[in-house]
Amino acid sequence: MSKTEPPPQKPNRPRDKKDKSPLQQYVFYSGLGFQMLAIILSGALLGDWLDDTYQVENRLFTILLSLLSIFLALFITLRKLLRRP
Repeated sequence: MSKTEPPPQKPNRPRDKKDKSPLQQYVFYSGLGFQMLAIILSGALLGDWLDDTYQVENRLFTILLSLLSIFLALFITLRKLLRRP
């Protein structure tokens, strides 16, 4: 019977939240804020454009797309926060 060598061990690098530098945390949360802003603003502007294009008087598209984009931004943000290592 031949002996086999054990596989090489990977270096232990703990991926703990405490290891993140304050700058990395700042960049992460700032990016989330800008991403939320972009999603909400694009939804509101698209709704405004649709209201102007189809001449809707009660601004229905703006209201609906603004609310939809707010919920989408919150969903994406919460998903990123919960999956963060």
